[in-house]
Amino acid sequence: MKMHPPITHLSAGDAPVLLHYSRSNTPLPPPNWSVGIHHPRLGYYLKEKMDKLGIECTVRVKDDFDGKPSGQSHRDKVEFFARHLLRR
Repeated sequence: MKMHPPITHLSAGDAPVLLHYSRSNTPLPPPNWSVGIHHPRLGYYLKEKMDKLGIECTVRVKDDFDGKPSGQSHRDKVEFFARHLLRR
C-alpha cells in the first residue's frame, strides 16, 4: 500500500493553520526524518501549498519572538484562535 503524506490531501475547504516552532529557520541537518517533520522548513512548505489554495497558514519561528515582550508567542496564538473559533 502506497502512503501519501497529508500535505497531498489539502483542499480549499480546509481549516486555517498556525504553526509555532521553538527553533530558528536554519538549514536542515543531515537526513533525519524525525527532525525534518518538526522543522520550520516543513511549515513554510505547507504554507506555500496552502497559500495557493487560499487557506490561511501562519508560520512563526523562534526568531519571530526574540526581543519581543514575554508572552508575545502566547498572545499570537490566542489572537489566531479567537479570530477563527469565535467567529460565527
